[in-house]
Amino acid sequence: MNEELYISLLQKQLSDTLSPAEQSTLEDWLEQSADNQLIAKQVAQAWQLSGGFSQDVDLDADADFERLERRIAEAEATPAAKVVTMKPKRNWLAIAAAIALLVAAPLVLRKFFSSPEMGQFATTDSPALHPVELADGSKVWLNAHSSLQFFTKNEGDKREIKLTGEAFFEVAKNPERPFVVTTELGQVTVLGTSFNVRNPAGSTSLEVNVSTGKVKVQPKGSSEHLLLLPNETGIFDQNKNSLVKTGGVANNTAAWHTEKLVFDNTPLEEVLHQLSLLHGVTLTIENQAVARCPLTVVFEKQGLEATLETIQTLLGAELVKVSEKDYRIRGGRCG
Repeated sequence: MNEELYISLLQKQLSDTLSPAEQSTLEDWLEQSADNQLIAKQVAQAWQLSGGFSQDVDLDADADFERLERRIAEAEATPAAKVVTMKPKRNWLAIAAAIALLVAAPLVLRKFFSSPEMGQFATTDSPALHPVELADGSKVWLNAHSSLQFFTKNEGDKREIKLTGEAFFEVAKNPERPFVVTTELGQVTVLGTSFNVRNPAGSTSLEVNVSTGKVKVQPKGSSEHLLLLPNETGIFDQNKNSLVKTGGVANNTAAWHTEKLVFDNTPLEEVLHQLSLLHGVTLTIENQAVARCPLTVVFEKQGLEATLETIQTLLGAELVKVSEKDYRIRGGRCG
């Protein structure tokens, strides 16, 4: 991939000078991977931070244009590359802006979004199939619509990463170097443990659930904190300015990662609520008399329809599939 070529197309898109053919080329590239989409997001942020690269730059326009033409010609000569047609007329303002972006963008992105010791990873509509493996041996699984900024060198007095969204962590034990997860609303500090952190972009709540070990949760700008043990959950509500601990028994917070749901005398309405969140569907109980029926059951690596068929059997109910995202449970009885 000729990254500079696509960065130039992104610049043209931001300045509303992209042709239909170039738009198609850019869309094809963006669809190829989540990494390409992340580059596009970073270029847009760099564009905003730099005021659209409208600052004065001292450029040798002829030489810079020739370099840009050579880069595009090299990309066109590659069999897998898309062909981008350049118009004969030289629009020097657009060319100067494109060259300024090609020269400045890598520097701006490194300065504002990462250092040479930091890496980045992001997901789109689905959870990551494989973990991000960190330099210290720790592993991080990202849920859908989440992003991670992480260290790529195993050095320093602590291991710091930044998270937007939700992730499950398996942290390599190192008492000398705490592992610190920073989110928009606060920090999670551990020495070696496994836990789930949820703080989606724009959310006013931070939720941490511990699987093993001990975790410290501290809201941003506060000295108040919680120490969480296995199966405990800490929740910070920014609107209420409250930090509370719940649990002590296993819960299903990390079911998106473990593919395991455990219900112990759990009311049917709560079971369906958790299934709705996990699978992104609507589940309706038509017979409200069974809404409080307690269920004790374990679902592990089981699809939605198989799970609902089990519930249907346990309740003696009828399962109706209204659409791909809408299911209803009719009739049924407790016991």
